[in-house]
Amino acid sequence: MKKHYKEYFKQIKKIGPDGTEHTYRTCFENLLNQVKLDKNIWITHEPKRKKGFGAPDFRIEKSGAITGYIETKKPDENLEKIRKSAQIKKYLNLSDNLILTNYKKFMLFKDGELTPICYCNLFDIIDLENKKSELSESAVRETDKLLANFFMSAPTLINDSEELAIYLAERGKILKTYISEILKNKANDDFSQKIQGLYETFRETLVKDLKADEFADAYAKPSFTAFSLRVCNPAGTSPCTTPAALFRSHSK
Repeated sequence: MKKHYKEYFKQIKKIGPDGTEHTYRTCFENLLNQVKLDKNIWITHEPKRKKGFGAPDFRIEKSGAITGYIETKKPDENLEKIRKSAQIKKYLNLSDNLILTNYKKFMLFKDGELTPICYCNLFDIIDLENKKSELSESAVRETDKLLANFFMSAPTLINDSEELAIYLAERGKILKTYISEILKNKANDDFSQKIQGLYETFRETLVKDLKADEFADAYAKPSFTAFSLRVCNPAGTSPCTTPAALFRSHSK
């Protein structure tokens, strides 16, 4: 049995069955980093969001390109019900490579299909209450195979203008919600401070009564990059924080 799964199960059991969706994420992220197939794969754990925020919990990148997403739920949540939700349908429009998991069961979706191509059960929730419970070899093998399939996925190829428009629209919706939340919460982390600073710069130089949601809507549009460069750096003498630069620096 691969020791990474044994350690993962041990950490999950320490938390027990009553944790929140977010309680288990650190040990899950550790597992992902241990079983990923390439050291050039980056796994980004998105910070805790308010309920209803439209971004998956983990983003997977390789050589600067997004190759997939992972959405996590609490151990007692029903994945069969969740996979049919509007949330998962939206995520499948965003990526051709998606895992849905409640930390014990795993579903792998490909090519936007609502039916998973792989489904496995690493352990049951009752196992978390049994001190003597152990993972089965077959469960570990199937879970490892599913994760390997997920990590082997290449970046999504966009073949025509219609696919590109749909992809950008979905990304724009997520980014708009994300920026709106940052401006409302006024967090002190570096990324949030940069966004707030850019927002204030626009209010001071362009529209004094610019609302946070209006700024977020503009920020999510591809054309905003060149415009923000001009506003922040009219003389061309200093760098400016653009949407692409900010989002990339936040994902590393």
